[in-house]
Amino acid sequence: MSKGACTAVVGLGAKALANYDGTRLNLSPEQIKVRERGYEIAALLAAPAFCEALTDTIFGKLKEGGKKEREAALVAAAEKGTNQSYSEPTDPTLKGSVTPSKKYVDQSKNRECVDMEEELADASKSEKINSKVCRESPDSGYKPVTS
Repeated sequence: MSKGACTAVVGLGAKALANYDGTRLNLSPEQIKVRERGYEIAALLAAPAFCEALTDTIFGKLKEGGKKEREAALVAAAEKGTNQSYSEPTDPTLKGSVTPSKKYVDQSKNRECVDMEEELADASKSEKINSKVCRESPDSGYKPVTS
């Protein structure tokens, strides 16, 4: 798949999800835009083979170890309800933070979810996104989701 086609597919999916959330949660246009960017980045992190060429974001700089640390921070933030930090083991300037913002039950998919606010920064700039983790039951673990 070409970089342009991949960008279009990810962009359409992210936009649709963000608009759906905007309507459901009564979000402002700015909040919808941040959520859309978060969904784009989550899709790229979850499926690196899908859009390998798209690394023009700070989140695209995360390698396997950083992705694992990010996922662990997301899960810990959801479980503990507290801010969590993580970093990219191969790049000491790449540092991230995860802040849980809203816990709710997604009735349509019968799961408990937590919305997250994330920030990842390197030596030159930072990027903020919104993301989400969900679990099927109180006994199951949280997992990052894109919808």
